[in-house]
Amino acid sequence: MKQIVNKHILLLCFILFYLSPAVSQDFLVQDTENDLDRQTRFIEAQGEIIIGNADGAIEIYKNLLKKDVNDHEAAFFLGKLYLNQKDLINSIKYFSLALANEKENPWYYIWAADAYLKNDQFDQATKTLENLVHQFPDEKEYYDRLEYLYRDSRQYRKQIKLLDRMIERFGFHKNDVLGQVQAYENLDKPEKALELLTELSERFPRDLFILNMLANYYEKNGNEDSALQVYKQILSVNPNDSRANLAVVESNNQDDTSETGKLLGKKAFFQNGNIDFDTQFSEILSYFQQDLSTLPEDELDALNQVSIWLLQSHPDNPKALSLRADILAQMGMNAEAADYYIQTIEIHPDNYMVWEQLLWSLKELQRWDALNDYADEATLYFPNKAAIYLFKGEAGYHLGDAEEAVFDLETCQTLSGQDPVMNSNAQGLIGLVLCTNDKPQKADAAFAKARDILDKNPNIDYYESICLLQKGAADHALEVIEKALDKVPQKPEYLVQKAKILHRSGLYQKSLETLIPLTEKTTYFPVYQWIALNYKKLNQEENAQKYHKMAEKYGAPLQTQISN
Repeated sequence: MKQIVNKHILLLCFILFYLSPAVSQDFLVQDTENDLDRQTRFIEAQGEIIIGNADGAIEIYKNLLKKDVNDHEAAFFLGKLYLNQKDLINSIKYFSLALANEKENPWYYIWAADAYLKNDQFDQATKTLENLVHQFPDEKEYYDRLEYLYRDSRQYRKQIKLLDRMIERFGFHKNDVLGQVQAYENLDKPEKALELLTELSERFPRDLFILNMLANYYEKNGNEDSALQVYKQILSVNPNDSRANLAVVESNNQDDTSETGKLLGKKAFFQNGNIDFDTQFSEILSYFQQDLSTLPEDELDALNQVSIWLLQSHPDNPKALSLRADILAQMGMNAEAADYYIQTIEIHPDNYMVWEQLLWSLKELQRWDALNDYADEATLYFPNKAAIYLFKGEAGYHLGDAEEAVFDLETCQTLSGQDPVMNSNAQGLIGLVLCTNDKPQKADAAFAKARDILDKNPNIDYYESICLLQKGAADHALEVIEKALDKVPQKPEYLVQKAKILHRSGLYQKSLETLIPLTEKTTYFPVYQWIALNYKKLNQEENAQKYHKMAEKYGAPLQTQISN
C-alpha cells in the first residue's frame, strides 16, 4: 500500500510541475476532508488526460459522482472534458450540476456560460453571467464579461444599465461611457449618444480618439460645420492628423465642384510630409482603379501635379518615386519615367512590379544596352520571373548577341510554365534571332512552333514580318503584318512595321497615312520618327522637323538613326 501511495505522490508532483497553470485553475476549491482515495482518483484522472485518454478520465469522474452526487469538482471536470469533445449537452449538464452544489467558484459560472454560448443558448448564458456578477459584486472583470455579452447579443438597454452600475461602483472610466455611446447609437438614440460624446470631449479635450469619434458622429449625421470645428480642435492637439488636415482642406474648397479643382485644392494636404504617404495616396487611389489613358487631360495634369507634391513631401519614399514614374509614363514621358523607376529600385530593389515597369519603359525607349543591363540585374532579385528573360532576350537580339538571346528566351520558356502567351512570344523571338543570323530554315521552324503554341498570338506575325523585311521580301512582310493588324488593329508597333515596309517600297504617302491617325493616341516615339522620315522623303521639311521634335519629346535619342 505504501508503494502505491508513493507512486501517486510522485505522479502528483509531476502534474503540478508541468501543469501548474491548469492545476491552479482546476483545483480551485481545496477540501481538506477529502480522503486519500478521492485525491488519488483525481490524480489518476489528470494522468489520463495527460496521455490523451479523455474517456478514461470521464469514467473516473463519473465514478466519483456515483460515490458523491454533490462532488462539484468532479462535475466541473466532466463539464470541461465534454466541452473539449464538443458534447455541449453533457457539458452543460455537468457544469449546471457543479453550480448547483457550489456557488462560490467563479470558474463554474464562466465555463457554464461559455458552454451555453456555444450551444446558442444566449438567455441561459446571460442568466449565468448575471448570477456571477450578483455573487461577486466587487469583481469588475465579471461585469466586463456580462457587458460584452449584452452588446454582442444586442441587449443594449441592459448594457447601458449595467455600465451605469459599473460607473457607480467602480468609478468613472471613459471606455464605459464610450460603450454607452455605442449602445445608444444602436438603439437609434443619436441625441443621447451625442450628449455623452460631447461630455467626454469636454472632460478629455486632448483625447484624439474621442475627438475623432465626435467628428465622425457629426459627419455621419450631416452636421459638417460642427465636424469641422472638432477637426480644428484635433489639429490644435496634433497638427499632422491626416484626417483632420484633409477635412479642413476640403472645407476650404467645397465651392469647387470639378474633379480637377478638388484634387488641386488639396495641395496643403499632399504637401504635408508628416502625413503618411499611404494616407495621402488613398485620396487618389480611385484614379488608379481605372484606365488612366481614359482620363480627361486636365485630370491627368492634376494627377501629375499631385505626384510632384507627394515626391516633394516624401523624397526618399520608393512609393512616391514609383508613383511619379507611373504618371510620367502615362503622359508619354518615358525617359523621365525610367529615371524615376531607376531611383525607386535603388532604394527598394525587391519590388518586382517596379522592375517590370522599368524594363518595359526601356523597351519602349529602345534603350537596348540599358534594358539588357537592368534585366540582367533583375534576375539577381527575381531569378524565376519569365518576363525578365523575355526582355533580356529581346535586348540581346537588338544588340546582336544571338547566342545569349536564345539562351535567355529558352530560359523564359522554361519558367513560363503553362503560359502560352509568354511561351509563344519567346518562341517567336527565337525565330527572329535565327532569321537575323542567316538560319532561314530554323527560323521558319521556330515561327511554326510558336504558332503551334498559340496561333492567335499577333506578335508571332510581327516578328516574322520583321524577318521577311530583313530578307528583302517586302510584299510577303506586308502580308504577314496585316495578319497581326487583323488581330490587333491599332497597335503602334504593328503599324510602325507596316509603315516601314511601305516606306522601303517607296510608298511614302501610304506609309504616312498609316501612322498619322496614331498621333493623337500614342506616345510611342518610332511613330513620330517614321512620320518625320516620310515627310522628309516628300520634301516637307517643316513637317519633318515638327515630328522629329515630337519623337525626341517622347524619348527618341537625339539625332537618332532609324533602324530596320
